[in-house]
Amino acid sequence: MKIIRFSSIFFVNLGVKEVIDAILTPWMMVELGYLITLTIMIMIYILIGIISIQIYDRFGTDCLWIEEYKHSQSKGVTITPENRLIRFIEKWAKKSEKLLGLLLSFKNPGLYVIFFRNGSYLFNGFTGKNIKIIFLVNIIIINIYWSIIIFTGIPLFVFIWDIIKKFWGLLF
Repeated sequence: MKIIRFSSIFFVNLGVKEVIDAILTPWMMVELGYLITLTIMIMIYILIGIISIQIYDRFGTDCLWIEEYKHSQSKGVTITPENRLIRFIEKWAKKSEKLLGLLLSFKNPGLYVIFFRNGSYLFNGFTGKNIKIIFLVNIIIINIYWSIIIFTGIPLFVFIWDIIKKFWGLLF
């Protein structure tokens, strides 16, 4: 029961993230402008990351297999769980840990901290060398990236929509 409750939190997170990225950010960009939206989104994602870490640590359940993966890596043992997140981590960890950190932050800012903090099965918050700073830097980078995509995408969408409307008007 504990694992089901905990897992559902991450499903809710995915839904909330989609609403924030696909609906709230573009709407705010149009209504409030780039810098205000960027600042608000950074604050929202900091909050999401902190809450995710607190929930993960409170439940103390490794349903994501991250703790098991870290533990096996520290012992030099390879595990191959049927877990998409761990396969994702294994793939990107071989290429670049910095890029892996950003990609984990895109999924959920708390995942970066959970994966890169010291130790395994400690469920100990923001423990580790510079983890708080890198957590914040990752959030700023991913939000600047997404805000640029939205900022440049809105005029492009309006341009394409105008072409569609004109073309549609020619047909009917």
